[in-house]
Amino acid sequence: MKILIHAADGSPATGIGQHVYQLGKGLVEEGFSVEYLFGRDPSGCHHQYVNILPKKIVDIDPFLSPFFFKLHVKEKKYDIIHSHAQIAYNATIWFPDINITTLHGTDHGVYEQYIFEIENKKIAPSINTKLHFKVTLFKERYAHKKAKSLISVSNGVASEVNHYFGRQSYIAYNGVDCDEYNPDMRSENLKRKLGIPKDQLMLLFIGQTDWRKGLHYLISSFHHCKKYKLVIGGLPEKYRNKNIISLGILDDKTKKDLLASCDVFCLPSLYEGMSLIMLEAMACGKPCILTDVNGTEIISNDENGIIVKKRDVQGITKALDYLTEDSLREKIGFNARKTAEKFPWSDTVNQTINAYEKSKLI
Repeated sequence: MKILIHAADGSPATGIGQHVYQLGKGLVEEGFSVEYLFGRDPSGCHHQYVNILPKKIVDIDPFLSPFFFKLHVKEKKYDIIHSHAQIAYNATIWFPDINITTLHGTDHGVYEQYIFEIENKKIAPSINTKLHFKVTLFKERYAHKKAKSLISVSNGVASEVNHYFGRQSYIAYNGVDCDEYNPDMRSENLKRKLGIPKDQLMLLFIGQTDWRKGLHYLISSFHHCKKYKLVIGGLPEKYRNKNIISLGILDDKTKKDLLASCDVFCLPSLYEGMSLIMLEAMACGKPCILTDVNGTEIISNDENGIIVKKRDVQGITKALDYLTEDSLREKIGFNARKTAEKFPWSDTVNQTINAYEKSKLI
């Protein structure tokens, strides 16, 4: 059984990149033959991919890129083309009967949040961004209506798929490696190296985009919380003052050290499919402050995490104040770890194979 995994990129710095790596590795272990085809050059990936195809697709526009895709795969005779996100457009034009697509969220859902932010003057409108959305929304609608089957990474995404595209989807949750991410990795010296006083708590945010991850709402709420020092990773170092430490783009080791050593993790996102960084922080036994987005269906408020409404600055402030108590952080962090242990990547692989079977692709 020969499977092509088709994604925009395979970088382990992205959630999709981690997902496709773990999925492909697991499928190979189950006896499938797996090849990868990325929209961007995967040569900088930290992971050693199995059978990466030698060429890449440059996803330059919605009309030309499918022809490049066809040239790459027409002689390969795959049994399954497993696409990820709206890049599935390339496959569904030519091979809809053997295409299954995993949705890590929907561009339609992101666009709703983008328009809300503009209307409320939280971000500046951009003609280029609006044009980009017009193209991606068209591609997404076409691809997800044409694919043989769809997989969602959370129940929330599955609800969106039904709402926007009128289709049901299988569920294959994101996962986490609880050996790689665990509380024992905590470094007692890291806070000292970062210049965080012993009487301050380390509040951590990690994300690659600021407006969609809600960082501006966290910064607004954080100004009222003097017991914390905020550490930001994954973004250019434009946020920096006496109470904010901005570390820029993080390598994998630094990210793991931060997650294991922080006191509280906060991800006040406006949109998610199912956040991998959330699962990684939970695996490290951290109490997480999260917003009511897709994927937080695994959180029971005040038990294994704290849920606040999107854009609720006061709610984030109250949650931060609440978690200044050591015993609460310890209880919620312990329960978070137990929850993360229920989401191994092997389950993602098995749920995906189940979707292949029910779709009659194998």
